Amino acid sequence: MRSSLTAALLLLASPCMAGDWAPALSEFMPLESATGRLDRSAAGAATRQSVAVAHAPAPPISQVAVLAVGSTQAGGWEYMTSAGQLSTVLDHGGSVLRVVVRQIGYGGTPVASLWGTALSRDAQYDTERLCATPGGVSKDCLPGQTIVGWLYYFNLDGQHDGEFAFQNTSLNAPFNTARTSIRIR
Repeated sequence: MRSSLTAALLLLASPCMAGDWAPALSEFMPLESATGRLDRSAAGAATRQSVAVAHAPAPPISQVAVLAVGSTQAGGWEYMTSAGQLSTVLDHGGSVLRVVVRQIGYGGTPVASLWGTALSRDAQYDTERLCATPGGVSKDCLPGQTIVGWLYYFNLDGQHDGEFAFQNTSLNAPFNTARTSIRIR
């Protein structure tokens, strides 16, 4: 039930994804298991790239969206359910506060901020690929599938509210910059 609810909420949270990109995603990683750091070493990059095969030029970023905010105070993930949602409904805080952003297309260096202050690179603790499937988009990428986007996980532990913003610029023409933000209550 939860994974189908997540898939429905992902579609609602991003009207730009309607039609060809109807997501078929399972739920996000549990908050309590999201304590590790993103492996930015050469070995980690080689491992992540070993299953990816280039098939065509990378598509430019077509959209970014905050999909969920999770915290211990809220008791888990709150999924953004309205197109253009400007604020969380629940009050967030406690020892764990996390944000998930979906990006469709390829960008250079994602930049996230809280209250206008850029977060350190370490705040991005995980990234998951999104692949094109006959039914839409999936986190479960199989050999031969095209990677069309990413889920970025951000660690805001210790914070209790703020304006979270994310932006990234396409790696190729038209080199557009896509932005999204949410007011975390």
